Amino acid sequence: MLKRNKLALSVSAAVLSGGLMAPLAMAQATGDALEEVTVTGIRGALQSAMDTKRDANAVVDSISAEDIGKFPDKNIAESLQRVPGVAINRGFAGEGGEVSIRGVDPELTQTLLNGQFVASTSWFSLAFNKRSFNMDLMPSEAVKSVEVYKSPVASLDEGGVGGTVILNTRKPLEMDPFTVYASTELMSNSIDSGTAPTFNGMFSWKDDSNRFGIMGTISSAEIIGRANKAENYWEEGWGASGFANFDQDRERQTIDLNSQFAATEKLTLGAHYFETTLDATNTNHNFLVFSTGTSVYSEASGAPASSNGRPLQGTLLGATPGEGANGWVILDDVNTREPELKTDLKEFTADYDGGSYRVSGVIGSTKANGGNGGNVNTGWGLTPDSDLFAVNGGDVSVDFDMTKGTGMYMNVNGVDPADGSWQTLVAAPSLAETNLWDQEDFAQADFELDVDMGLIKTLKTGVKVRDHVFGKNQYDYTIDAAGVFGTTDGITLANSGFGGGTIDVGSEVAAGGSDSRYAAVNGDKLSSAVRNNVTARAFNYAAYGEVEEEINAFYVQADFEGERYRGNFGVRYVTTDVTAEAYVGQTPFKSTGDYSDVLPSVNFAYDLADDLILRTSASKVMSRPSYGTLNPAVGNINVEKNTAGAGDAGMDPFRANQFDLGLEWYFAENSYASAAVFYKDIDSFVTSDTIQGELPEPQTDGSVENQLYTLTVPAQGAGGYVQGMELSYQQMFGNFGVLANTTISDSEGEAADGSKTKLPGNSDLSYNLTGFYEDDMFSARAAYTYRDDYLAEGTAISGALDTFEGQSYLDLTFTWHATENLDFSLQGVNVLEEVTVQRHTLGEQTNRVTTENGSRYFLKASYRL
Repeated sequence: MLKRNKLALSVSAAVLSGGLMAPLAMAQATGDALEEVTVTGIRGALQSAMDTKRDANAVVDSISAEDIGKFPDKNIAESLQRVPGVAINRGFAGEGGEVSIRGVDPELTQTLLNGQFVASTSWFSLAFNKRSFNMDLMPSEAVKSVEVYKSPVASLDEGGVGGTVILNTRKPLEMDPFTVYASTELMSNSIDSGTAPTFNGMFSWKDDSNRFGIMGTISSAEIIGRANKAENYWEEGWGASGFANFDQDRERQTIDLNSQFAATEKLTLGAHYFETTLDATNTNHNFLVFSTGTSVYSEASGAPASSNGRPLQGTLLGATPGEGANGWVILDDVNTREPELKTDLKEFTADYDGGSYRVSGVIGSTKANGGNGGNVNTGWGLTPDSDLFAVNGGDVSVDFDMTKGTGMYMNVNGVDPADGSWQTLVAAPSLAETNLWDQEDFAQADFELDVDMGLIKTLKTGVKVRDHVFGKNQYDYTIDAAGVFGTTDGITLANSGFGGGTIDVGSEVAAGGSDSRYAAVNGDKLSSAVRNNVTARAFNYAAYGEVEEEINAFYVQADFEGERYRGNFGVRYVTTDVTAEAYVGQTPFKSTGDYSDVLPSVNFAYDLADDLILRTSASKVMSRPSYGTLNPAVGNINVEKNTAGAGDAGMDPFRANQFDLGLEWYFAENSYASAAVFYKDIDSFVTSDTIQGELPEPQTDGSVENQLYTLTVPAQGAGGYVQGMELSYQQMFGNFGVLANTTISDSEGEAADGSKTKLPGNSDLSYNLTGFYEDDMFSARAAYTYRDDYLAEGTAISGALDTFEGQSYLDLTFTWHATENLDFSLQGVNVLEEVTVQRHTLGEQTNRVTTENGSRYFLKASYRL
């Protein structure tokens, strides 16, 4: 089947808009030249995305920018959730950050930039690097289109059991000879009074002969991130519950430079440099009440108990003096981090078109550095021996109810949480710095040959070599507390010099009658003082781990085509050699692993009619284990509980066989309906298990010599499946349009111990509904997204599994085309202010975390020349 060219698309769009049918017929009859009519705006973007889907030989969906700087959403992950079968996880500040395809964990989604891996890191203290790309690092203005491959082809990099997302940027020889774009934007958040500016700019030029072109894109963005939370960890080993406020003002600087040179009519050379830096400074305030085995309660009548025996309703009177959790019962826990994440990509390309054959090559390197930038922690509150507690004859007690459907009830009696005069320094200032790095060097060569071998029209083959290194370390600092506070006696939050007013987490997370206001700390000021009073710096040997993967891949692929059908088949062979390094005490050791994979794939599309396509595919896919899984370092050591965790460099990857069958009906221009069923038979996956073992004495400071520890270690799961159905619909009605899709899926995984559970990231039902209006002067869009309950990995505090309740988001966009070159737009994200709820899977399945992130609004002016 021949693909539709730009002229055909333009003519069809003209017919759709009305009034051009007769002139077009007259022009054809007289042989006059036709003036090309280009479809733009929302309609043009949808037309481009639909044609990518229709013409693809594999199972592919895509999103296209309406024009430069007009990607449908401010966040790429949030745009991807509009694609059938795609759901997203949202980060601390409520922005989309991780992409799940067809109910598979986001770690198993591969993200590529122009076909290449891009290194990235994170900033959270307890996190390791992730193989999934950190979407916070990519401004949407730099992206031309995004393709979502749900079925692989042999020529595509391996690594996506869920699927592969390819971010495509623009190239200068594809642009108009002289293009200038600039935009300025102001952002606000409904739970914060401030605003944040953004500036984007792009310049592209090419010579008259279309042989040399350069372009540059810059972006400077400030982003307000906020979260109010109710957190309940009484079901877990860390028996703390309370309210939290997360405050992050991010600053992202991005530059993207691209040049192309057509050295001859056949040979084109390219150079590309991408760099993004993210200042992600943040402060997390936690007003917590600790509950331990020594706590004393006045239990509510008939109150249920947690899985640890703690009552979930009643009054906490205090704890036995000297035996409280870590020495406190009420704690205003404050963490300030000053991370800076930096990612860059350098690549050089060469493409030779010999007419009947094509040769291409690329060499490059990508690296990222990040980490928490140093986590400054202090704790303010009351210790168990305080005579203020009711158990000691005082008036202080805490009423609580952890059984609320949303949020929690917590009220402190006897003192005002917003008054810092009774909150003494109970956890001395500390500073721990984690550093993360990720780097890959790569080289690739591809060869494509047109042939006449019956049904086979093109043969492709290629090789790729990659050297991938990622790691983590930690430095612990000794702090002069007297230097920070001027004294070591009688320090309270009120007289410390670091009071920061009050925090109000609001009624969305604090149930009626709760103390929603508590004293705040000026995190930036305290962090600066702590860093200025460091007396020693020590390398934490137990926290170090580095893993190197040497990856070699080779593929062969054949593209075939007949009168009513087309597709491809091929095989990709890849070997992975793993070398991991860590420490036993202060002695380095190495562990190794290796595996190889043969990954066949076949994609087939058959035109049942001119507007009806039957599509099917079958393939074997793999995803390498997560970075934290391979890191052999012993970490998260809890001396009191004799627990720890460790990775294993010898773990096998996630592997699955997958099948697709779909039907696509293109019943009108820019309109279609489709249905598809899919099944992933998971051969192996990585889960966790516990074993008993001893830790090397230097890693426990000799305090628990020869004691057995319960070690949480990775284990190979026995297998499982993901299966489901996708339905999609898109249609235009004059100036109006509607897009709708839904995904119904189910999953099951068998752990190493034989237990079975739903796979993390899988929602039984998700759907998207988008409606828009567009004319020459205005455009407006409303997009609603829903996904129901799904299992997710717990925080690093416990590693337990928990469930997120269903979530729904409504986003609105309005644009005024003031002139041919000038646009003004207003966009609202999460305008219904969805509050997310995370529940324990243990005990009474109580609320674990309730989070309010607020709505985000963007006012933007953009100009294109």
